Formats: sequence, structure tokens, C-alpha cells
Amino acid sequence: MNEIHIVAELEVLPQHREAFMPELRALVDGSRGESGNRGYELTEDISNMCRFFVLETWASQEAVDAHNVSPHFTAFGAFAEGKLRHMNVTLLKKVFQAE
Repeated sequence: MNEIHIVAELEVLPQHREAFMPELRALVDGSRGESGNRGYELTEDISNMCRFFVLETWASQEAVDAHNVSPHFTAFGAFAEGKLRHMNVTLLKKVFQAE
């Protein structure tokens, strides 16, 4: 199995948090609808309401590549321009598979 897991951390500037919510919803809904998506969860830091983590699972690197050029992903990226304090994206793969 070639699944790719991604943890994306986004810290939104406080003045943009409310405007981000519908944009995040569109990103989540669009991503969940992609054929290569195996899981897409948006979580929020309990101690910082402007800090979000997106927990993603994709069938393959090809699915990630397709996601990165999807209309909902590129629209979100354009919207987020200049509105984030911090962003970090980590790609992961499993070391051991379940037996």
C-alpha cells in the first residue's frame, strides 16, 4: 500500500478566522469528494482557536498531486494568501502495516 498521510498545520491571523470558516468547509468537502482521498479531517487546537490541523490520508502520491491542483485546493490557497501567521505541511508514510 502506498498511502500518503499528511498533517497540515495552519495558524490563521485572528482578524481572518471567521472568514476562514466557510473556506475551510469548502476545502474539506471538496477534498473528501476526491477519488484518491481516504480521509480528511479538520481539527482545531483547544488552546488556540486560530490554529488548525488537517489530517489527510491519500491513496498514493498521484492522488496527492491531483489534490494539489484541484479547484477547491487552489481556490483555498488563493484565499489564504496573506491571512496566515504560520503554515507547515508534513507528508508521512506508515512504517509498519497492520498484520
